[in-house]
Amino acid sequence: MASVNSAIPSFIILIMFLVGFFSVPRIPILTNKIYIRLLLANLFTAALNILASDGNKYYKLLSVGLVYTLNILFFFSLIIRTYLFFAYSASLVNLNRYNAGLFAWVFRLPFIISSLLIFSSFKTDAVFRVTESGFEKGHFMYILYVCLFFYIAVSYLAIFIHKSNFESTREFWGAIVFNLFLIAGSVFVLIFPTSLLIDTFCLMAVMVIFLCFENPEFHTEKRTGLFNGNALTEYIQEMRYKKRFLLVAFAIKNYQDIRDIYGTLPMDTGIRLISDYLRAEFPFATSFYFKEGRFVLATTETPDAEPICEKLKSRFNHPWNAKGVDLYLSICFAKLDPDTEIRSADLTINALISALHRASSAEDGTCTSVVEKDIADYIKEISVKKILELTVEENLVEVFLQPIVETTNLRIVGAEALARIRDREGHFISPEDFIPIAEKNGCITILGEQILDKTCQFIKANALDSIGLSWINVNLSPIQFFVADIANSYDEIIRRNGLDYNIIHLEITEEAMVSQSLLMKQMESMTEKGFKFVLDDYGKGYSNLSRLHKCPFINIKIDMELVWAYCNHPNLLLPSMISGFKSMGFTVTAEGIENREMADAMIALGCDYLQGYYFSKPLPMKDFTKAFAIFA
Repeated sequence: MASVNSAIPSFIILIMFLVGFFSVPRIPILTNKIYIRLLLANLFTAALNILASDGNKYYKLLSVGLVYTLNILFFFSLIIRTYLFFAYSASLVNLNRYNAGLFAWVFRLPFIISSLLIFSSFKTDAVFRVTESGFEKGHFMYILYVCLFFYIAVSYLAIFIHKSNFESTREFWGAIVFNLFLIAGSVFVLIFPTSLLIDTFCLMAVMVIFLCFENPEFHTEKRTGLFNGNALTEYIQEMRYKKRFLLVAFAIKNYQDIRDIYGTLPMDTGIRLISDYLRAEFPFATSFYFKEGRFVLATTETPDAEPICEKLKSRFNHPWNAKGVDLYLSICFAKLDPDTEIRSADLTINALISALHRASSAEDGTCTSVVEKDIADYIKEISVKKILELTVEENLVEVFLQPIVETTNLRIVGAEALARIRDREGHFISPEDFIPIAEKNGCITILGEQILDKTCQFIKANALDSIGLSWINVNLSPIQFFVADIANSYDEIIRRNGLDYNIIHLEITEEAMVSQSLLMKQMESMTEKGFKFVLDDYGKGYSNLSRLHKCPFINIKIDMELVWAYCNHPNLLLPSMISGFKSMGFTVTAEGIENREMADAMIALGCDYLQGYYFSKPLPMKDFTKAFAIFA
């Protein structure tokens, strides 16, 4: 038995852990439930260790039955603690979802056999016996260690097989290390049986569990005191295997704009007020705060979201008083019904966000349900992201060219370089799908450089005069303007390929013009290098003629929707716009030309260049060269 001196400190530290556990809210998931049982098991084991040690020491003063009872309870607590350490490892990798049938009985069998041997020791002396000489080991004493090593072996097997279930490297190594302490404690006891310090090693394992998994800071949003996104992920991941539950999400509409209007401090105070309200009014639900004014309520007690939504709508009809500032906030709702199939936590959360986005445009305040399309869209996004990353890593982006013709003779004078990527089956992915993802994850910077480099290589390998080209437009994403050395990067590509800057025109969209100061700074740097700029998709977004006059554009491309709208219903807007551009010294390109009538209409309005399927769809570089060599 361990000495009393080693057990008492463990006992005190475990009490401190218990107090800490109950002092903060915990997610109602299996890992937390097992953790509290593990703390209690260690506490009882430490206490029984003290009692059994004293009983064995003073066995002559006590009845044999009492000494047997204390030792049986102590050994049984050891087995329970061993099993709970294994159960915690299993819960980390969701092994508990197999907690039924023959598979479950295989896990429980060592625990059952060990327990039977311990309790039978009163009659059989299997694990220990109490004689006139005091406490002695039984023939099956080592079953305790066999049981422990069995569960540790299974734990390690599960940890490595299901390594992908861990959210971080910290968690993976935490699981490795706390089981390692259990091994070390057992080996130490086997080598030094008179100095049984396994309680100390188990306490160290508990500390590792706390530091790597149970620290409340990992799951708590500091401003609100509610559970955070990590906690929501763990909750959904576990509950999908357990029982039906309802998720109700709501978000503050136009959160960033509202935050700018009211200010950071009042809004943070408002978020805390909302959090306090959720805790007070919905005690049956677990509340989460998931960034940017988004909240989630999770409950297993009701399948109906309507009462929750109605109560929230009623409260948000009144202002939130944040330190003297009345915050008038409107919200939108989304829900995940209990019968919805849960494929993964990430899919569920992103589907909720997508549903909230759709709900934000609704006026009636109804609770939008997560639909299969939300989940399918996110699955598609993940797939495209992986393909995009592989494409960039291996420089597999393909460049297509679409001709631009001049209106005087409808002959090719230039082209636009367009990025194309393929999926694993060789099918093209729409730019509308992969460009936003590339801009979101930062791939667009490298992708843009690869497209420019391949365009330059095409120009070097082909005499542009032979296909009637004077220049090629290359798109520049608004995100790329945030790269400080974009001018130097593009300059290096042009120089490396030995080209004249006049051959490459850089197209930027109106979205890039939202940040005027950044735009001007980058354009000035690149203009000094020799680059020329074209404004793409004018009329699609934020249009401002006065700002255009300050930018060194040589050409304005009219968005196809404006062109189509004019051709279907002629009006004075487009003619006035084109006339204004011409008077400011810009040349004008009309996009989206699909037939001769549209071409004639744009020529009549004074456009300088035309682009569209009427002349050609975008073609691979080799096909483009073959198709337009006749124009030499």
